[in-house]
Amino acid sequence: MWQAIETNGINIPPPRPLPESHDPIFEVSDTAIDYLFVCDDAFPLGKQLMKPYFSRNLTEERRIFNYRLCRARRISENVFGLLASRFRIFHTVISLKRENMTSVILIRCSLHNYLIQNSPGYAPQGSMDMEVNGDLLHGSWRNEVGSSKLETLCKCKQRCPKNAEDMRDIICDFVNGPGAISWQWKVLVP
Repeated sequence: MWQAIETNGINIPPPRPLPESHDPIFEVSDTAIDYLFVCDDAFPLGKQLMKPYFSRNLTEERRIFNYRLCRARRISENVFGLLASRFRIFHTVISLKRENMTSVILIRCSLHNYLIQNSPGYAPQGSMDMEVNGDLLHGSWRNEVGSSKLETLCKCKQRCPKNAEDMRDIICDFVNGPGAISWQWKVLVP
């Protein structure tokens, strides 16, 4: 996947500007933002990879950014966690040719989406992570046999390109300005 990201072999759409705003800083900006993969500290910050700021000496704005980024990442973790808890093939290396592996994954994802929409028992209440009054409640998929044993990756020590840092700062300004949501400030309460 890394090779596909680096060579744009997965057809990532072209960059787009952030949503329009009445804030003069963003109104006149024609800065386009790349589509990004949201990741954690195990990955290097890069043109297509967005990760949180380091947790030391964070400003309030950067704490909010990290919180919002982690909320976004939690969506994909829940989807993959539930998918892997239902389809055990995702707990191991898939020993197939690339074209066959793609078909197997797409079929499982399609079946997963169908079951979510048409089978209430497939993803009952409490199966996904959720936030209640600012507290994170883990979904039951994390308790499934083997599902919480996703391989831990080593932390990358690579230096990120300057444009990725600039992009993170622009997004940080956006989520603390025109892209703010009223309840995000609750994360700052100790």
